[in-house]
Formats: sequence, structure tokens, C-alpha cells
Amino acid sequence: MSGIDQARWDILAQAQGIPLYKALGGAGRASVPVYGSKVYTADPAAMAKQAKEKVDGGHRAIKIQIGRSAERGGWRGDVEVTRAIREAVGPTVDIGADVNDAYGAGTEIKACTEQGEQDRRLNEEPGVPDAIHRAGEGPSGPTHRRTRA
Repeated sequence: MSGIDQARWDILAQAQGIPLYKALGGAGRASVPVYGSKVYTADPAAMAKQAKEKVDGGHRAIKIQIGRSAERGGWRGDVEVTRAIREAVGPTVDIGADVNDAYGAGTEIKACTEQGEQDRRLNEEPGVPDAIHRAGEGPSGPTHRRTRA
């Protein structure tokens, strides 16, 4: 149904000879904030450097890739890299993170609690919602792996 709805709005705009955003009521604001996406998984120093480059390029917000494997330090490695990035970009830059479903519920709670002092604004895909039964998992690191394409 959403495809049909989108097509109807597009037809309406075309029939009136106006851009779609005007058919939908016009621009609601003069600008839209964006973030620098994305700072990809690497060692903490390399990720901090990537983040700093995005901020130096004008971004006031960034999204980082976390959800490290146990071999790369697991959720504790994520905490370490988040600290390195916060130190590199300073306190005024918003940091979001894409965790790629790497955490079970227990790990998600521990990792977010530890990373809270870094004032991260977003955790995208911290874990799959139906994995809440994992709340009692051990602190050894992520136990859930992404299974969707």
C-alpha cells in the first residue's frame, strides 16, 4: 500500500507541476541536520582519526561502527573505541553508533551503561528485539550474530 500512496502523491505533484515537497505542504525548515556516516570498525586510533576528519570537514554529528567480535575486544572494545572517538572530537559533537545486532540484551545493557559517560545519542540495531531472553548472558562479549541479509 505504501508504494501506491507514494505514487499517488507523485502523480498529484506532477499534475500540478510542482515539486513533491510542495505538494506535501512545503519545506518545514530551512535546513536539515545530517551526520557523517560512518566511521568504520578499525583500531581505536584509526577510528578516532576518521571521526576527527569528519568533524574537521564540517559535520557536527557522526555515526560510528561498533559491535566488535570477541577477538577484537567485544563490547569492552566498543567502550574503548567510543572513548577514543569522544576524546578526538570533543564534547559538542553528537555521536551515534551502529551495533549491527551484535549484542544480546544483557550485553547491550552493560555496554550502554559503560558508554553512557561518552554521551552517545543513538544506538542503531544494538540487538534483535526477540533476544530479550538473553538478559542473563555473561560478560564475555557479544553472543548474537546477525543472521539477516
